Amino acid sequence: MAVKRVEAACKANNWGELKSIFEDMVDAGSVKGKDMAKILPILQDLQADCDEKVLAAMKPVLFFWADNMSDEGVKTFLACADHYIELTDEDYGRAGRSYESLHIHVIENSGCVAPEGTDPDEYWLLAAECYLKAESMRADECLKKLRNRVKRVDGTKWIRFKSAQSRVQDRSRRYGGASYAYLSTLKDAESLNIDLDVLSKTMTLNNAAICAILDKHGPPRTAVLQEIKLHPLSDTIPVSNILSKVSNNEIVTPKEVKLFESGLAEHHRAKMPDGRTIVQNAMIRHNISVVASIYKRVSLKTMASILGVKEEKDAERVITEMINKEGLKAIIDGVDGTIEFNPDDSALIEWEDQICEFCKELDVLCGEVDRTNAMQIA
Repeated sequence: MAVKRVEAACKANNWGELKSIFEDMVDAGSVKGKDMAKILPILQDLQADCDEKVLAAMKPVLFFWADNMSDEGVKTFLACADHYIELTDEDYGRAGRSYESLHIHVIENSGCVAPEGTDPDEYWLLAAECYLKAESMRADECLKKLRNRVKRVDGTKWIRFKSAQSRVQDRSRRYGGASYAYLSTLKDAESLNIDLDVLSKTMTLNNAAICAILDKHGPPRTAVLQEIKLHPLSDTIPVSNILSKVSNNEIVTPKEVKLFESGLAEHHRAKMPDGRTIVQNAMIRHNISVVASIYKRVSLKTMASILGVKEEKDAERVITEMINKEGLKAIIDGVDGTIEFNPDDSALIEWEDQICEFCKELDVLCGEVDRTNAMQIA
């Protein structure tokens, strides 16, 4: 009876009736798996523009069924739940929640026997991947369920797990761990003979480069940057230009910073409490490191100009943070308004002439680059 009613309702595009049929099942306190097995193909044949209507109609019966499952109904239920998730289209947050509330709930919490070949780890991984697409850190909670369950011997599933972990660390701003994890994913895929397509390899390497560039300074970051630079695909990734400059310890200009930032994901471009973005602060730290490797002593005024910050105190604040947190060897003389880099180095270097010359050379270089770009466009 229910099957014929569903068929008639779908044929007439009567979504209120369809919802009423499913609500009647809930009110009766019983969902018949045999009926649902016949209803599912009818729903699957509907046009895509009906998805939201069918989704709303199916929701109450599926969630009721999940809480009142029997062994014989599990297989049909999972098929219906799969279709429900297909209907969510690009609402990845809803899809992730559905995997947890439907598939995982029935497999792990209902006490029913799952069909042979059913893999709860796959559902946890699918939920995590959906949450990541939705920019939801609920993905991390899903991956925690798998940390002692998915192993290298699982092959493709292991690579998907490692990739998801990398993205979670990336979104959590744990850039050092994320860059290493992205690289590790590529290495594991190669050692396990899992053939990733060129686009997947390129984007994974690109993500590793972005995170390494944004990471705090230190030997681990330097090692990862060099490893990325030596990768056969390093020249093909979108951030190859900025990667080369950072790896070669070269000054990055404000124009290059803007170009780099424009191609990044939203979470990389977030503004920090100081009013600057994550990228801007990372490039300021990088340029300080470059200057520190060349000059013995620089005025705060000149440093602020090089870094592109408004006031001397802004430059002083960033340098102080690098001294405290990233091991920068420098002493700030607040009275004279100068910074002495590598104070244990006894070499005496004339600083003002050198820094002026450096800025002139930088201006000439930028002008040449702009003229070259203009000629190429013309």
